[in-house]
Amino acid sequence: MAHWERAGSWDEEIPAPQPPPAVEPNGKRITIERATKAFLAELRETAAFATHKKYRLLLKRFEEFSDRLGYVMTDQWEPADVRQFRSASGVSPATAVRRMAMLLTPPR
Repeated sequence: MAHWERAGSWDEEIPAPQPPPAVEPNGKRITIERATKAFLAELRETAAFATHKKYRLLLKRFEEFSDRLGYVMTDQWEPADVRQFRSASGVSPATAVRRMAMLLTPPR
């Protein structure tokens, strides 16, 4: 509500909050390739083969989509890119939601 008060209008859209940039503790940005490799290496130690395979295939699609966008770093992704990736998967909406959840929450 404060945003609309500052803008002086109800018609202006509220900008989405921006996530902090993906950086390592030493201040370096993280590449998509490095992030996916590290994630899969850790997953290999804790998950069943079928689970690892499912994530490997999903992350391969994620890397290919990132390449098409010209993205190399994880912090280049924006909310609109996530929606585009989800809709480009060619699966049912329920499956798309599950896949996006897989990207955002690692298995236990």
